[in-house]
Amino acid sequence: MVNFIEKIITLKYASGEILKSPYQRAVDEQVADLYFNNYLLNNLSKKDFMELTDTGFAVYINHNNIQQEIIVEGTNIKNSYNGTIYEINVEFK
Repeated sequence: MVNFIEKIITLKYASGEILKSPYQRAVDEQVADLYFNNYLLNNLSKKDFMELTDTGFAVYINHNNIQQEIIVEGTNIKNSYNGTIYEINVEFK
């Protein structure tokens, strides 16, 4: 959304010189933190970006015992993406 808004709004000084926003300056300077998880700036489709190999994780919080928390982490996970977020139900024995 920020990328969209930045493309349609241009601010100028009275002299006509364009005033660059902090976002536009970061894009021009290719700030790593901005580009790291930004599929638009990396010229990727959302589907291609979401299907990149990544680290997956899950946090299980037991609503009956708020002090019980289980964290599961996996690395080098590659998922297929169709625009849906999945809920995974896990049974502990």
